[in-house]
Amino acid sequence: MKAYIECGSYQGRTMKNFINSSCYTPDFKIYAFDPNPRIVKSLYPDKVVFIPKAAWISNGIIDFYINTKNIKKQSGSSIIKEKITGSLDKENPIKINTIDFSLWLKNNFTINDYIILKMNIEGAEYDVLNKCIDEGTINLINVLFIQFHYKKILLENEKHNKLLNKLSNIKKLSMFIDGNDPLEQKPF
Repeated sequence: MKAYIECGSYQGRTMKNFINSSCYTPDFKIYAFDPNPRIVKSLYPDKVVFIPKAAWISNGIIDFYINTKNIKKQSGSSIIKEKITGSLDKENPIKINTIDFSLWLKNNFTINDYIILKMNIEGAEYDVLNKCIDEGTINLINVLFIQFHYKKILLENEKHNKLLNKLSNIKKLSMFIDGNDPLEQKPF
């Protein structure tokens, strides 16, 4: 199986670019994770499995801090209260559902599958990716497009670099960092 997974899919722009690229073939199964209640399935093509949950380290319910500056789009909203960008309303979080992303990978894919993961989850990437590494599910991923937010959540450089080193030591993983649109990086 081939899968394209977006964690933090927002309005699906990158996913739509993927579907319209030469990299896409009809045998790709496409998944989109986004917990923001203002993001609706109607934004996505019919071939996309939309999961209205935050990719996280456990299944459950968690506080989600909404961008108050741009109420219509709400880009930059996060489950990380310490995030200093995005004009987050830290006094009035909403409750959203989370999914144990590592467990979801384990339950849905095998090492023989080809997985492209695009992750832009506003600071939660450190916990999620570290859990995937610890549990070995990172080995299911072939290509990772990642936007790191360590400066926006005031994460120590040492912790950021430690995760980067772990990821760079995964032989099968091709990683592309911090592009606005991963497809513009022409990794395929």
